[in-house]
Amino acid sequence: ARPEIVLEAQYDGIEFWQVLNFKYKPGDVTTAPQWIAPFHPRLDWQMWFAALGSYQSSPWVVHLVDKILEGSVPVLNLLDADRNPKGNVSSIRAFRYYYDFTRIEEKGFLPNRSRNLDNWWWRTEDEEKEEYMPPVEKGNDSVKDFLKMHGWKRLSNKELDLKCAPTFVCEIIKFAGGNRKYISLHILLGMLTIKYSFYY
Repeated sequence: ARPEIVLEAQYDGIEFWQVLNFKYKPGDVTTAPQWIAPFHPRLDWQMWFAALGSYQSSPWVVHLVDKILEGSVPVLNLLDADRNPKGNVSSIRAFRYYYDFTRIEEKGFLPNRSRNLDNWWWRTEDEEKEEYMPPVEKGNDSVKDFLKMHGWKRLSNKELDLKCAPTFVCEIIKFAGGNRKYISLHILLGMLTIKYSFYY
């Protein structure tokens, strides 16, 4: 069996907790393993390493949770948007489960819904799950201090303007009309290509 971190979220106006699904790592026991080669889903892979220890030894997990709470579009795009609820996340907690493949004698070669054996994974029962990270609310001061202690700092708009010198790159980013923190690399490269195509 392998340990896996499962993130659970509360959304604004909803009291119960809902699982935050990733695109590739084990989570929902009814979701089949996906063929990903030669693509390498780095976040899903790193989540497995984080599950081998604690969030104190993998502080980037707290940073990830903070970005989800913040509503960072690039970070949310790393999750499985099709299976995750829509809305603003107000708090997140994390548990460690142990996963293993369902045995052939239990399920057969393929999911068989007529026999109600459509689970691809076996995992720890809820009573045996381990708390990995306690609930964290949006804007939690302890989280801010924790991230600052590990070298992450949330920049203000003024600081972002100072870091973005008046060069043609910043002009292109501003022209894109999005947040400078969140513009994707392929959009930036595409705009650079378009800009310089007029010079040749």
